[in-house]
This record gives sequence, C-alpha cells and structure tokens, in this order.
Amino acid sequence: HIEVKQMQSDLGIGSCCLRSGERRSAWQGPSAAEARNAMLVGAAHGHVAPFPPNMYQPIHSEHMPYQRVDPQNGGCCSACAACWQRPECQWCCGTSLIIFSICMVIFTYRCHFLYVPEPPSGSVVIPYLDGKETLNWWNLPVQRSEELLQQCRDRLTGEFGLGGLQYGYISGRGAPQLAYECTKVPGLSDLLPEQFRGVFWMKDNGLNEELAVLQNGQWFPEVRTLVAPLSPFSWAWAGVDGTKPPNPPGGGAAYGQETSRYAMMHLAGSHTSFSSRFGECPGGKKLPGPIGEAGAMCEEGSGNPPELTFADIEGHIFGNLSTATQGSRYSLELIPDGPGNHWYRGIFGSIPGFEGCKCFEFGSYNLVRILDGEGNPVEPWHSQWMSYIGGANLAFWYGYTEPAAVDLLKQERISEAANLIWDSYCGGYPEREYCSD
Repeated sequence: HIEVKQMQSDLGIGSCCLRSGERRSAWQGPSAAEARNAMLVGAAHGHVAPFPPNMYQPIHSEHMPYQRVDPQNGGCCSACAACWQRPECQWCCGTSLIIFSICMVIFTYRCHFLYVPEPPSGSVVIPYLDGKETLNWWNLPVQRSEELLQQCRDRLTGEFGLGGLQYGYISGRGAPQLAYECTKVPGLSDLLPEQFRGVFWMKDNGLNEELAVLQNGQWFPEVRTLVAPLSPFSWAWAGVDGTKPPNPPGGGAAYGQETSRYAMMHLAGSHTSFSSRFGECPGGKKLPGPIGEAGAMCEEGSGNPPELTFADIEGHIFGNLSTATQGSRYSLELIPDGPGNHWYRGIFGSIPGFEGCKCFEFGSYNLVRILDGEGNPVEPWHSQWMSYIGGANLAFWYGYTEPAAVDLLKQERISEAANLIWDSYCGGYPEREYCSD
C-alpha cells in the first residue's frame, strides 16, 4: 500500500489536479457508473456500505497510472478541489461561493422573513354553511338513501372491521362501477362541474390508494370551490387482502398487507374533506430533480372564469374547514391534452423554517378519469386501468363498527364520535402514538 505522503507526491496533489474521469484514484475502485449501479443493487439487498466490499481493491503505485493536468489546458473549474491552492483558480471558486451566498440570502429572506401564513383556502365556503364550520358526508345537503347503501354493501365480500370502520372487497375490475353507482346522488352530483363527476384513478400514486370519487361532494360556485369528503364508497385501496396490481408504483413498496391496512385505516379514520379552490394557473417552474412549483403543468394564465384549470387543495380532518391539516402544498392542474380527464396532483413540500417556499416535489401523481358523469368508460384511461389492476381486489370503506358513531356525527357531536371511532382503533393498535394518552 502507498503511504499518504508518497501518494500525494506521486499524484502531485497541491501542485496540480487529476483530470476527472481519465484515471482511477489510489485504489482500484469502481468508476462513477459502476459505483452508482452497485449502490442501487447493494441497497436493494440490504448492504450497509455504498457498494459491496469486494469492489475495493487497493493496488500499488506502479499499477496506478495518472496524468498531470495543465490548468491552462484543462481549465481550473473542471479540476478537483485542490486547485483552490492555485492562485489562478481562486477567482473561479471564489465567484461561485459569492453567487451561492447571494442566492441563499435571497432564499432565506423570501422564504422565511417574508412568509405570512394564510388562512385555509377552504374556509371561504364557511359563510355558506349556515353557521357551521364543518362539511363532511353526514351534513351534505342531499344524502344517499339507506336502500342504496345497503345494495352497495351487498356487492362486497370478505367484510371486516378495522379501526372503528367496516370494509369489504370487490375485484379491481368491478370497483369503478361500484364506486360510481354508490356515490352518484341526484341533486348533488349533477350540480358539480361535469369534469369532476365520475370515477378517477390515482395513477402513479406511490401509496396503495387506487380510486377516488369527487362527485359525492358539494360545489360552491360563488367562490369556485369544491369540497369532497371521504365517505363510504368514495375511496378504494389495494394490497389490503394481500393482492396487488402486477406492476404497482414504486415497486410495490407501499403495498405490503400490514402497510396497506394501516394506510387505509389512517386515511379513512381521519374523515378528511378535501377542498379544491380554483383560480388562475400561476405557471410555476419545473426544474430537474425534485425541485418544482405548483402550476408548472397547466397552461400559465389559464383558469379565469369559467375555466377550471388550477386549484389549491387542502385536507380538513373531520371536515373542519377552519383548519388545514397538511404542511405541503397540494395542487390540481389540468393537463392540456383533453377535455378535463387528465389532471396532475402536485405535492410540494418545504424545508422546516422556510415554509414560504414549497418547492420540493415528492409524491405527485396523475389523476385520470376512467368513468365519466354518465358512468361511461373514458379512454384511453379505462383500458389502461383494466390492464394495470390485473386480478387485484380493492377494499372499500362502507360503515362503522359502532352504529352510535353515525348518530353522533349527524348530531354534529364530532368530538364524541371521533373518540368512539379512535377508541376502537386503539383497541387493535395500542402501541400507536395516537393511543399513548
């Protein structure tokens, strides 16, 4: 092995730099491409090291050719960090540091000091709720009949209780029709803009959520806002019974049976209402990697009345519109490739302390309509859904293990109902953080 000082002398570190990519370093390690591939494979098989140890092969100096770099020919900015020691290179590194520092000052000023939290956008509908601040399935102006809900329950199999709620299964191929028929309510669904009726597939969503319905919601034209609560038969999950699509997003990482059951129970049990407030598409920027802004996928400047091309989405637990529960910014952006059947569901987070800049995108997906407002297939998305779902079953929430919870919700005694539901939940998972008190 080569001693450090001798290696520095041989390589000329401090007086020159190696040209990147032309020679290996003092050990015969992998190239950048080899290291990257090995890292991915190693991570998949549980290796702790960045790549398997057998790829590290120290060699002697006589087997390690190197090349000196002439800064006049190679360029100081393309050389390694040791070039900082050369006076002719310091201007480049110094300028880069100054530019970076200026950018950080601007970022901090804009995203921290200028940030003023805004009230939840869903709160704009509160003046239209006759003195209430909540909107969820139990106080929508038109309710589904008990006869319809019973017919829907009869089409499910393998019913089971979990976390205070009751669920059942249906094949993924039959799930869209069930969701459509069990959430279409005359006097409610037909008042929504047409593009929000029917059944949607959360395509490319990394979680095990598959189908979503907005038509069992309420449209407020005065403030161009849609409030769609999670309700029985409005949401469907895969993986709960151990079956999943042949090629699920993310390699199926979120489709394990226990993970799927917990994700379903947590979201359904939250009784979240989603408010979508529509406005002008801001035309955000989309940069390489995870950096981006809401509004990059819709046509900039579109969305003025009567157009609906961009909305900010907020989640409200138990339908409380006076508060928003997610820290990230959710967006709904119309992809200009058809008549309102393809939307982008953006998810943009921020660095703690810099909430004024939600520009780190993670978890976004495509929201595509597979059944329209009349229950007809929407192509090409319907055919893609049938091919994607394969033989997997989907789980629907359809009721409560404690019937008293329904009465409490309809009486607006929401805290009591929530305690009753979550007490049942904690009976099965006492170790969860929600159950510690």
